[in-house]
Amino acid sequence: MEYEGVEEDDTDTKLAILASILTGTLPEELLELLLQADGSVAKAIENHSDTYVGRPSTTTGKRKLLDIRDHFGGPPSPKRPKASSELVSGAGPNVASTLKWTESAESKKRAFDKPLHVYLPDHLESLAPCTLHLNFLPADLAKRLTLRLLDESKTWKSNQFKLFDKTVSSPHTTCFYVEDGKDLVSGGYSYNGKPIPDVRMFPPELAEAKPYVTALVNKILSQRERMQYQVPAGEWEPNVAFTNLYAGAHQSVGAHADQLTYLGPHCVIASLSLGVEREFRIRKTTPGVKNADTAARALSVHLPHNSLLIMHPPMQETYKHAIHPARTLTPHPIAGTSRINITYRMYRKSYVPPDGGKKCKCGVTAVLKTVMKQEKTAGRWCWMCDHRDKPCGFFEWAEFGESGELH
Repeated sequence: MEYEGVEEDDTDTKLAILASILTGTLPEELLELLLQADGSVAKAIENHSDTYVGRPSTTTGKRKLLDIRDHFGGPPSPKRPKASSELVSGAGPNVASTLKWTESAESKKRAFDKPLHVYLPDHLESLAPCTLHLNFLPADLAKRLTLRLLDESKTWKSNQFKLFDKTVSSPHTTCFYVEDGKDLVSGGYSYNGKPIPDVRMFPPELAEAKPYVTALVNKILSQRERMQYQVPAGEWEPNVAFTNLYAGAHQSVGAHADQLTYLGPHCVIASLSLGVEREFRIRKTTPGVKNADTAARALSVHLPHNSLLIMHPPMQETYKHAIHPARTLTPHPIAGTSRINITYRMYRKSYVPPDGGKKCKCGVTAVLKTVMKQEKTAGRWCWMCDHRDKPCGFFEWAEFGESGELH
Protein backbone atom coordinates (compact mmCIF):
# COMPACT_ATOMS: atom_id res chain seq x y z
CA MET A 1 0.00 0.00 0.00
CA GLU A 2 1.30 3.46 -0.91
CA TYR A 3 2.35 5.83 1.89
CA GLU A 4 2.48 8.93 -0.30
CA GLY A 5 0.91 11.96 1.30
CA VAL A 6 0.94 10.66 4.87
CA GLU A 7 3.34 12.07 7.41
CA GLU A 8 4.38 10.74 10.82
CA ASP A 9 4.24 13.85 12.99
CA ASP A 10 3.87 12.40 16.48
CA THR A 11 5.98 13.65 19.36
CA ASP A 12 8.17 10.53 19.44
CA THR A 13 9.21 10.97 15.81
CA LYS A 14 9.96 14.67 16.25
CA LEU A 15 12.06 14.01 19.35
CA ALA A 16 13.98 11.29 17.52
CA ILE A 17 14.76 13.70 14.67
CA LEU A 18 15.91 16.36 17.14
CA ALA A 19 18.05 13.84 19.02
CA SER A 20 19.79 12.76 15.82
CA ILE A 21 20.65 16.38 14.95
CA LEU A 22 21.22 17.98 18.35
CA THR A 23 23.47 15.23 19.68
CA GLY A 24 24.35 15.44 23.35
CA THR A 25 21.15 17.28 24.30
CA LEU A 26 19.20 15.71 27.15
CA PRO A 27 15.73 14.26 26.32
CA GLU A 28 14.09 16.71 28.74
CA GLU A 29 15.76 19.64 26.95
CA LEU A 30 14.65 18.29 23.55
CA LEU A 31 11.07 18.11 24.78
CA GLU A 32 11.25 21.66 26.12
CA LEU A 33 12.65 22.90 22.78
CA LEU A 34 9.80 21.19 20.93
CA LEU A 35 7.17 22.68 23.24
CA GLN A 36 8.58 26.18 22.90
CA ALA A 37 8.54 25.77 19.11
CA ASP A 38 4.86 24.72 19.07
CA GLY A 39 5.83 21.28 17.79
CA SER A 40 7.93 22.51 14.86
CA VAL A 41 11.20 20.58 14.48
CA ALA A 42 12.67 23.23 12.16
CA LYS A 43 11.84 26.03 14.60
CA ALA A 44 13.25 24.03 17.53
CA ILE A 45 16.56 23.59 15.67
CA GLU A 46 16.59 27.29 14.77
CA ASN A 47 15.99 28.26 18.42
CA HIS A 48 18.73 25.89 19.52
CA SER A 49 21.21 27.52 17.16
CA ASP A 50 21.22 30.55 19.46
CA THR A 51 22.68 28.45 22.32
CA TYR A 52 26.07 26.83 22.84
CA VAL A 53 26.38 23.58 20.91
CA GLY A 54 29.27 21.34 19.92
CA ARG A 55 32.02 19.70 21.91
CA PRO A 56 33.93 21.51 24.66
CA SER A 57 37.08 23.27 23.54
CA THR A 58 40.31 21.45 24.42
CA THR A 59 41.93 24.71 25.51
CA THR A 60 39.23 26.60 27.37
CA GLY A 61 36.80 23.85 28.37
CA LYS A 62 33.97 26.01 27.05
CA ARG A 63 31.55 25.11 24.31
CA LYS A 64 31.94 26.80 20.96
CA LEU A 65 29.08 28.95 19.73
CA LEU A 66 28.07 27.62 16.33
CA ASP A 67 25.74 28.83 13.65
CA ILE A 68 23.16 26.29 12.46
CA ARG A 69 24.92 26.20 9.06
CA ASP A 70 28.14 25.14 10.82
CA HIS A 71 26.20 22.39 12.58
CA PHE A 72 25.03 20.93 9.29
CA GLY A 73 28.46 21.28 7.66
CA GLY A 74 27.52 24.19 5.41
CA PRO A 75 29.63 27.20 4.45
CA PRO A 76 31.20 29.22 7.28
CA SER A 77 28.94 31.62 9.15
CA PRO A 78 29.08 35.22 7.91
CA LYS A 79 30.54 37.86 10.16
CA ARG A 80 28.17 40.00 12.19
CA PRO A 81 26.30 42.30 9.77
CA LYS A 82 26.85 45.98 10.25
CA ALA A 83 24.07 48.09 11.66
CA SER A 84 21.77 49.70 9.14
CA SER A 85 23.17 53.16 10.03
CA GLU A 86 26.68 51.95 9.06
CA LEU A 87 25.42 50.52 5.80
CA VAL A 88 23.38 53.54 4.81
CA SER A 89 26.22 55.95 5.48
CA GLY A 90 27.55 57.06 2.11
CA ALA A 91 25.07 54.88 0.21
CA GLY A 92 22.66 56.12 -2.43
CA PRO A 93 18.91 56.63 -1.85
CA ASN A 94 18.01 53.27 -3.46
CA VAL A 95 20.15 51.35 -0.97
CA ALA A 96 18.72 53.28 1.97
CA SER A 97 15.11 52.72 0.86
CA THR A 98 15.79 49.02 0.32
CA LEU A 99 17.19 48.67 3.83
CA LYS A 100 14.20 50.53 5.23
CA TRP A 101 11.83 48.15 3.41
CA THR A 102 13.79 45.13 4.67
CA GLU A 103 13.63 46.30 8.27
CA SER A 104 9.90 46.93 7.90
CA ALA A 105 9.34 43.43 6.49
CA GLU A 106 11.35 41.91 9.32
CA SER A 107 9.33 43.78 11.94
CA LYS A 108 6.10 42.56 10.31
CA LYS A 109 7.44 39.01 10.40
CA ARG A 110 8.27 39.36 14.08
CA ALA A 111 4.72 40.59 14.71
CA PHE A 112 3.31 37.64 12.75
CA ASP A 113 5.38 35.21 14.82
CA LYS A 114 3.54 36.44 17.91
CA PRO A 115 0.09 34.90 18.49
CA LEU A 116 -3.06 36.92 17.95
CA HIS A 117 -4.73 37.26 21.35
CA VAL A 118 -8.47 36.64 21.25
CA TYR A 119 -10.57 37.81 24.20
CA LEU A 120 -14.19 37.68 23.04
CA PRO A 121 -16.08 34.41 22.36
CA ASP A 122 -17.67 35.87 19.21
CA HIS A 123 -14.26 36.85 17.86
CA LEU A 124 -12.91 33.35 18.48
CA GLU A 125 -15.86 31.76 16.69
CA SER A 126 -15.19 33.93 13.64
CA LEU A 127 -11.54 32.78 13.47
CA ALA A 128 -11.63 29.06 14.31
CA PRO A 129 -14.15 26.19 14.60
CA CYS A 130 -14.56 26.73 18.35
CA THR A 131 -17.16 28.20 20.66
CA LEU A 132 -16.26 29.46 24.14
CA HIS A 133 -18.77 29.55 27.00
CA LEU A 134 -17.86 31.32 30.25
CA ASN A 135 -19.21 30.66 33.78
CA PHE A 136 -20.53 27.39 32.44
CA LEU A 137 -21.43 25.18 35.41
CA PRO A 138 -23.30 26.30 38.53
CA ALA A 139 -20.64 27.72 40.84
CA ASP A 140 -21.17 25.11 43.56
CA LEU A 141 -20.82 22.19 41.10
CA ALA A 142 -17.71 23.73 39.55
CA LYS A 143 -16.18 24.02 43.04
CA ARG A 144 -17.04 20.44 44.04
CA LEU A 145 -15.78 19.06 40.73
CA THR A 146 -12.51 20.98 41.09
CA LEU A 147 -11.95 19.66 44.62
CA ARG A 148 -12.78 16.09 43.62
CA LEU A 149 -10.40 16.04 40.65
CA LEU A 150 -7.61 17.80 42.56
CA ASP A 151 -7.82 14.95 45.03
CA GLU A 152 -7.98 12.28 42.30
CA SER A 153 -5.10 13.89 40.40
CA LYS A 154 -2.69 12.84 43.15
CA THR A 155 -2.67 9.40 41.50
CA TRP A 156 -2.74 10.47 37.84
CA LYS A 157 0.32 9.60 35.77
CA SER A 158 2.35 11.21 32.99
CA ASN A 159 2.15 9.71 29.53
CA GLN A 160 5.41 7.93 28.83
CA PHE A 161 7.11 7.07 25.57
CA LYS A 162 10.49 5.72 24.57
CA LEU A 163 13.18 7.85 22.98
CA PHE A 164 15.82 5.38 21.87
CA ASP A 165 16.77 3.58 25.11
CA LYS A 166 15.33 6.20 27.45
CA THR A 167 11.79 6.66 28.75
CA VAL A 168 10.52 10.25 28.49
CA SER A 169 7.50 11.55 30.38
CA SER A 170 5.01 14.16 29.18
CA PRO A 171 5.14 17.49 31.08
CA HIS A 172 1.69 17.00 32.65
CA THR A 173 -0.35 14.18 34.20
CA THR A 174 -3.50 12.58 32.85
CA CYS A 175 -6.23 10.01 33.48
CA PHE A 176 -9.01 8.31 31.49
CA TYR A 177 -12.60 7.98 32.76
CA VAL A 178 -15.52 6.01 31.33
CA GLU A 179 -19.23 6.27 32.09
CA ASP A 180 -20.15 2.60 31.66
CA GLY A 181 -18.54 0.04 33.95
CA LYS A 182 -18.63 -2.55 31.17
CA ASP A 183 -16.05 -0.48 29.30
CA LEU A 184 -13.53 -1.19 32.05
CA VAL A 185 -13.21 -4.77 30.87
CA SER A 186 -14.62 -4.86 27.33
CA GLY A 187 -13.35 -1.61 25.85
CA GLY A 188 -9.72 -2.58 25.38
CA TYR A 189 -8.74 1.07 24.86
CA SER A 190 -5.20 1.77 23.76
CA TYR A 191 -2.98 4.80 23.28
CA ASN A 192 0.27 4.83 21.29
CA GLY A 193 -0.26 1.14 20.53
CA LYS A 194 -0.45 0.05 24.18
CA PRO A 195 -3.48 -0.59 26.44
CA ILE A 196 -4.42 2.34 28.66
CA PRO A 197 -3.34 1.02 32.08
CA ASP A 198 -5.61 3.13 34.32
CA VAL A 199 -9.29 3.30 33.28
CA ARG A 200 -11.67 4.64 35.94
CA MET A 201 -15.40 5.16 36.37
CA PHE A 202 -16.86 8.69 36.32
CA PRO A 203 -16.79 10.06 39.88
CA PRO A 204 -20.18 11.51 40.97
CA GLU A 205 -19.28 15.13 40.20
CA LEU A 206 -18.00 14.28 36.71
CA ALA A 207 -21.27 12.46 36.01
CA GLU A 208 -23.27 15.36 37.47
CA ALA A 209 -21.60 17.83 35.10
CA LYS A 210 -22.22 15.66 32.02
CA PRO A 211 -25.90 16.68 31.39
CA TYR A 212 -24.88 20.35 31.35
CA VAL A 213 -22.19 19.59 28.75
CA THR A 214 -24.51 17.39 26.66
CA ALA A 215 -27.34 19.93 26.60
CA LEU A 216 -25.18 22.90 25.60
CA VAL A 217 -23.22 21.02 22.94
CA ASN A 218 -26.39 19.73 21.25
CA LYS A 219 -27.94 23.19 21.41
CA ILE A 220 -24.91 24.75 19.71
CA LEU A 221 -24.79 21.94 17.13
CA SER A 222 -28.40 22.68 16.18
CA GLN A 223 -27.33 26.24 15.33
CA ARG A 224 -24.38 25.21 13.15
CA GLU A 225 -24.18 23.55 9.77
CA ARG A 226 -23.57 19.80 10.10
CA MET A 227 -20.45 18.54 8.34
CA GLN A 228 -20.20 15.21 6.54
CA TYR A 229 -19.93 12.22 8.93
CA GLN A 230 -20.55 14.43 11.98
CA VAL A 231 -22.85 13.18 14.76
CA PRO A 232 -26.17 15.08 14.27
CA ALA A 233 -27.45 17.64 16.76
CA GLY A 234 -29.42 15.97 19.52
CA GLU A 235 -27.44 12.73 19.24
CA TRP A 236 -24.10 13.80 20.72
CA GLU A 237 -23.77 11.91 24.02
CA PRO A 238 -20.34 11.88 25.74
CA ASN A 239 -19.42 8.55 27.32
CA VAL A 240 -15.72 9.05 28.18
CA ALA A 241 -13.54 11.83 29.50
CA PHE A 242 -9.81 12.46 29.41
CA THR A 243 -8.57 14.60 32.29
CA ASN A 244 -5.28 16.51 32.44
CA LEU A 245 -3.51 18.28 35.29
CA TYR A 246 -1.10 21.13 34.57
CA ALA A 247 0.53 21.68 37.97
CA GLY A 248 2.32 24.99 37.68
CA ALA A 249 3.40 27.44 35.01
CA HIS A 250 5.86 25.18 33.21
CA GLN A 251 3.61 22.14 32.78
CA SER A 252 2.23 22.16 29.26
CA VAL A 253 1.43 20.14 26.15
CA GLY A 254 2.81 20.73 22.66
CA ALA A 255 0.85 21.40 19.49
CA HIS A 256 -1.23 18.38 18.48
CA ALA A 257 -4.56 17.23 17.10
CA ASP A 258 -6.56 14.77 19.19
CA GLN A 259 -6.61 11.13 18.09
CA LEU A 260 -9.71 10.16 16.11
CA THR A 261 -9.34 6.40 16.62
CA TYR A 262 -12.52 5.97 18.69
CA LEU A 263 -14.19 9.28 17.81
CA GLY A 264 -14.44 8.92 14.05
CA PRO A 265 -14.22 11.74 11.47
CA HIS A 266 -15.43 15.29 12.13
CA CYS A 267 -15.83 14.75 15.86
CA VAL A 268 -16.91 17.19 18.57
CA ILE A 269 -14.91 17.53 21.80
CA ALA A 270 -16.06 19.61 24.79
CA SER A 271 -13.18 20.85 26.96
CA LEU A 272 -13.94 22.10 30.48
CA SER A 273 -11.31 24.19 32.30
CA LEU A 274 -11.10 24.35 36.10
CA GLY A 275 -8.59 26.16 38.30
CA VAL A 276 -5.95 28.65 37.21
CA GLU A 277 -6.31 30.41 33.85
CA ARG A 278 -3.97 29.13 31.13
CA GLU A 279 -3.14 30.10 27.57
CA PHE A 280 -4.63 27.83 24.89
CA ARG A 281 -3.05 28.20 21.46
CA ILE A 282 -4.67 27.25 18.17
CA ARG A 283 -2.97 27.20 14.79
CA LYS A 284 -4.29 26.11 11.40
CA THR A 285 -2.10 23.74 9.40
CA THR A 286 -1.27 24.95 5.88
CA PRO A 287 -0.90 21.98 3.49
CA GLY A 288 1.77 22.03 0.80
CA VAL A 289 4.04 24.68 2.31
CA LYS A 290 7.30 24.60 4.23
CA ASN A 291 6.76 24.38 7.99
CA ALA A 292 3.06 23.59 7.46
CA ASP A 293 2.46 23.46 11.23
CA THR A 294 3.65 27.03 11.81
CA ALA A 295 2.97 28.83 8.51
CA ALA A 296 -0.30 30.33 9.78
CA ARG A 297 -0.46 32.74 12.68
CA ALA A 298 -1.39 31.23 16.04
CA LEU A 299 -4.43 32.30 18.04
CA SER A 300 -4.08 32.70 21.80
CA VAL A 301 -7.14 32.20 24.01
CA HIS A 302 -7.01 32.44 27.78
CA LEU A 303 -9.30 29.84 29.36
CA PRO A 304 -10.51 30.89 32.84
CA HIS A 305 -11.96 28.70 35.57
CA ASN A 306 -15.34 27.14 34.74
CA SER A 307 -15.19 27.81 30.99
CA LEU A 308 -16.24 25.31 28.32
CA LEU A 309 -14.49 25.32 24.95
CA ILE A 310 -16.30 23.27 22.30
CA MET A 311 -14.03 22.16 19.46
CA HIS A 312 -16.21 21.66 16.37
CA PRO A 313 -15.21 19.95 13.12
CA PRO A 314 -12.89 20.27 11.30
CA MET A 315 -10.82 21.33 14.33
CA GLN A 316 -9.01 17.98 14.68
CA GLU A 317 -8.53 17.65 10.91
CA THR A 318 -7.08 21.05 10.07
CA TYR A 319 -5.88 22.68 13.32
CA LYS A 320 -3.48 21.89 16.12
CA HIS A 321 -3.78 23.12 19.68
CA ALA A 322 -1.50 23.41 22.72
CA ILE A 323 -1.26 24.59 26.30
CA HIS A 324 1.66 27.00 26.27
CA PRO A 325 4.14 27.27 29.17
CA ALA A 326 3.51 30.40 31.24
CA ARG A 327 5.99 32.83 32.76
CA THR A 328 3.77 33.72 35.69
CA LEU A 329 0.30 32.72 36.90
CA THR A 330 -2.29 34.39 39.11
CA PRO A 331 -3.21 31.65 41.61
CA HIS A 332 -6.78 30.35 41.74
CA PRO A 333 -8.34 30.44 45.25
CA ILE A 334 -8.94 26.66 45.24
CA ALA A 335 -6.50 25.17 42.74
CA GLY A 336 -3.57 27.55 43.27
CA THR A 337 -1.37 27.42 40.16
CA SER A 338 -2.90 24.16 38.89
CA ARG A 339 -5.29 23.78 35.97
CA ILE A 340 -7.54 20.77 35.46
CA ASN A 341 -8.88 20.09 31.99
CA ILE A 342 -11.72 17.64 31.26
CA THR A 343 -12.40 16.70 27.64
CA TYR A 344 -15.81 15.06 27.26
CA ARG A 345 -15.89 12.83 24.19
CA MET A 346 -18.33 10.54 22.41
CA TYR A 347 -16.74 7.21 21.52
CA ARG A 348 -18.75 5.79 18.63
CA LYS A 349 -19.83 2.15 18.94
CA SER A 350 -18.52 0.99 15.56
CA TYR A 351 -15.04 2.31 16.44
CA VAL A 352 -14.65 0.65 19.83
CA PRO A 353 -13.19 -2.87 20.32
CA PRO A 354 -13.81 -5.72 20.64
CA ASP A 355 -16.52 -5.55 17.96
CA GLY A 356 -15.58 -2.27 16.29
CA GLY A 357 -12.53 -0.38 15.13
CA LYS A 358 -9.67 -1.46 12.92
CA LYS A 359 -6.65 -3.60 13.74
CA CYS A 360 -3.27 -3.60 12.06
CA LYS A 361 -1.03 -6.58 11.30
CA CYS A 362 0.41 -6.35 14.83
CA GLY A 363 -3.00 -7.19 16.24
CA VAL A 364 -3.29 -3.86 18.07
CA THR A 365 -5.85 -1.15 17.39
CA ALA A 366 -4.85 0.93 14.36
CA VAL A 367 -4.86 4.70 14.79
CA LEU A 368 -7.16 6.91 12.69
CA LYS A 369 -5.33 9.98 11.38
CA THR A 370 -5.93 12.83 8.97
CA VAL A 371 -3.43 13.96 6.36
CA MET A 372 -2.68 17.56 7.31
CA LYS A 373 0.49 18.65 5.51
CA GLN A 374 0.54 17.08 2.03
CA GLU A 375 -1.40 19.24 -0.39
CA LYS A 376 -2.57 16.43 -2.69
CA THR A 377 -4.11 14.31 0.05
CA ALA A 378 -4.91 16.91 2.74
CA GLY A 379 -8.14 16.16 4.55
CA ARG A 380 -8.18 12.43 3.83
CA TRP A 381 -8.43 9.98 6.72
CA CYS A 382 -6.29 6.85 7.00
CA TRP A 383 -5.61 3.95 9.34
CA MET A 384 -2.01 3.33 10.41
CA CYS A 385 -0.10 1.03 12.73
CA ASP A 386 0.21 2.59 16.19
CA HIS A 387 2.78 0.18 17.61
CA ARG A 388 5.76 2.28 18.71
CA ASP A 389 8.32 -0.46 19.42
CA LYS A 390 7.99 -2.63 16.29
CA PRO A 391 5.52 -1.07 13.80
CA CYS A 392 4.25 -3.43 11.12
CA GLY A 393 3.82 -0.68 8.51
CA PHE A 394 0.06 -1.16 8.15
CA PHE A 395 -1.67 1.58 6.13
CA GLU A 396 -5.16 1.87 4.69
CA TRP A 397 -7.26 4.79 3.46
CA ALA A 398 -10.34 5.05 5.69
CA GLU A 399 -13.89 4.61 4.40
CA PHE A 400 -17.05 5.46 6.32
CA GLY A 401 -20.78 5.02 5.95
CA GLU A 402 -23.03 8.03 5.29
CA SER A 403 -23.51 8.56 9.03
CA GLY A 404 -19.76 8.39 9.70
CA GLU A 405 -19.90 4.91 11.24
CA LEU A 406 -17.55 2.16 10.10
CA HIS A 407 -18.93 -0.43 7.69
